[in-house]
Amino acid sequence: MVEVSKANYEMLEAQRQARRSDYEAAIGNATDEELEVLKQKWLDAEAAANDAQDRMMEDIETWAESLKAILENKLAGFAQALENVLTGDFGSFDEMTAAMDRANSLQEEYLTTTNKIYETNKLINKAQ
Repeated sequence: MVEVSKANYEMLEAQRQARRSDYEAAIGNATDEELEVLKQKWLDAEAAANDAQDRMMEDIETWAESLKAILENKLAGFAQALENVLTGDFGSFDEMTAAMDRANSLQEEYLTTTNKIYETNKLINKAQ
């Protein structure tokens, strides 16, 4: 960072004031035609600055969308790799969940059948 002493600041401020006075004098002495030319140049410069800002914002938006797409692709790849590691031979979480549901259903059916056999044996033993 550049340090500005009080003397340097006062000198710079005096130069700025002198330039401002020069500009004001130039504008004050300008003809209507010269003022119109200056006004048009100002409007053109302002329009060019606005166009440049709009293009910059569009470029930033495009860049952000591209970055988002790259990140989404990387995350999708990571998620797929993680799913493959976690599910092993099942292939996907959906297939693994379906297999677990089938196993639970078979286990419930086994318990129900075992209870029926037990109750039947109990009745047979009672009857004997």
